[in-house]
Amino acid sequence: MVWENIYKNRLAGSYLKYPSDSFASIFFKSMQYVKSKKNALDYGCGSGNNSEVIRGFFENLSLVDISDSAIEIASKRLSIPKNRCFNTLENVDETYDFIAAWNVLCYNTQASLQNTIKEFSKHLHSGGVLMCSISTTKDCKANFSDKVAPNQYVISHEIPEQEGADFCAFETVKEFVALFENDFSIIDYGEFCRISHKNKKELISEWYLVAQKK
Repeated sequence: MVWENIYKNRLAGSYLKYPSDSFASIFFKSMQYVKSKKNALDYGCGSGNNSEVIRGFFENLSLVDISDSAIEIASKRLSIPKNRCFNTLENVDETYDFIAAWNVLCYNTQASLQNTIKEFSKHLHSGGVLMCSISTTKDCKANFSDKVAPNQYVISHEIPEQEGADFCAFETVKEFVALFENDFSIIDYGEFCRISHKNKKELISEWYLVAQKK
């Protein structure tokens, strides 16, 4: 499994000790829309770098990640009990006041992405807030992938630790936002873009969305 190998062997900077700057910026703005600070979920938590920010605002935090090693790293780091750690949303019975899915939705097929969005709606209280992001087609990972269908890619050998992984990216933010409009009221959306001046190929470009369950 691609993600288990990455977190088990600490590949590609998988263990970060700080949150994403884009995540932190949008998270603090989004908290004004969250009515209750009881239960939150970090979907695709990885090593828990963003989870650490969420944990400071909520009474309870649950973690979801497909990698057992990632769950082990994040749960130990944040002292999250095992009964709040899951590999898939389908195993979760609880509903939440806030769900974050930051820079992880890109690792989907279009069908699995739509299913994941349905699961977000299912696991949020009415009025609960979802905060998420996905890569744009300008992102370096899209450029290092083979396009197989509209908005759909497979990561190539140019990112060896992720080679063969499914990858979604959207050219316009309206395409991304449209996936949520049936079940969510849109609060905010936009783009974050970062580029290394030493290596112009290292362009990170993400659409972000903040939405409230209807």
